[in-house]
Amino acid sequence: MDTFDEFRLVLQMPLIEGGFFDWELLEPGRLMAETVHRCPLVRQAFTAAVAASPPSVRNPWHLVVGFDEFAPGNKLKVDNRRKAMVLSFTFRELGQAAMSDGSLWFTPVVVRSVNMNLVAGGWSAMLAAFLRRFLLGTAGLCSAGVPLELTGGGVCMMFASLSNLLTDGDAWKYTFDWRGHSSFKPCFKHPNVLRKGSDLAWRKPGYCEIVCSDPLQFRSWSKGDVHAAVDTLSAAADRVTAGTLTQVRYDQLEMAYGLG
Repeated sequence: MDTFDEFRLVLQMPLIEGGFFDWELLEPGRLMAETVHRCPLVRQAFTAAVAASPPSVRNPWHLVVGFDEFAPGNKLKVDNRRKAMVLSFTFRELGQAAMSDGSLWFTPVVVRSVNMNLVAGGWSAMLAAFLRRFLLGTAGLCSAGVPLELTGGGVCMMFASLSNLLTDGDAWKYTFDWRGHSSFKPCFKHPNVLRKGSDLAWRKPGYCEIVCSDPLQFRSWSKGDVHAAVDTLSAAADRVTAGTLTQVRYDQLEMAYGLG
């Protein structure tokens, strides 16, 4: 491509200390459509996948989003001032072999970590804003669809829904405000798993420690569980601000839920 200026998008993200951060990224739908238009090999891959599995509102493709932090330069002497969160996406329908090809991953987001950490809600809020725009915007994958030019001159309206988020443990911490694998609850997926040596699992049926070797003992979060935990912590934070709950008690709640 000659320039990305025509795909430039600016989202205003509230800052922790007030004001806004002008977050510059690329409009993901337009980036994808223009890449398919200009690159014959990418267009051929999409044409073959569309022929095998035509996307529609009722049968959307599966969107795969991957993200992680990268620090360019000397890996033995990392300069965190240059560290950046990088987000890319592709689709499962392109196939495993095609998804192993970097040319079939689209990268609309590269944001400096130092800027990301100034935003209220951090990467969690930024990822939510990106997905809301990409999926539910006026030209979103779940709303109006994205037109793609196929080999032979045909046009396909691309519809897709979020299927997979790919990242590592540290990025999950940023994304879900999770305390991480060294916390009191070391597994984000299973809230009844406690850290090794907690000396608490035996006190209440249904709990186990991370060293448990029986996967049948692990209980997964439900959507209701996650919503209830977030609502509880949000209400508790409001009470701390209002002076009706101590910070110590709030910290204990965060520890109990493994979030915050």
